[in-house]
Amino acid sequence: MNYITDDSTANYVVEDANAYYVTEDDIVPGASLNVTITITSPTSTVVTLTPVAPFTGSGSAFSAVEPISVGMVVGALSVTPAGWQGTFALSGTNASSFTISGSNLVTAVALAIGAYNVVITANP
Repeated sequence: MNYITDDSTANYVVEDANAYYVTEDDIVPGASLNVTITITSPTSTVVTLTPVAPFTGSGSAFSAVEPISVGMVVGALSVTPAGWQGTFALSGTNASSFTISGSNLVTAVALAIGAYNVVITANP
């Protein structure tokens, strides 16, 4: 089993029978990109986000096991009731890393392995 430790030299060590050094720019096996998405909307609407591969997850927790390029669809947004005519707005710590394109949440920048937080608000 591999595990990651900090060797205090800005490098990380993946320790196993054949220990080796990787930099932060390398993809570490088992590392993942995590996106926490909070959706807010008026009580008269329900908004859901369905992940699109390579993203998986449900509720407000989505992840991918690889870096993500700019313009990649994270998930499809759907709103009930049918015929909703409102708009979406993004906020939160990492809102600038995402955009809404049609009814999709899309990456606005390339996402490295790490954690991202975004709030999607459905406005009437």
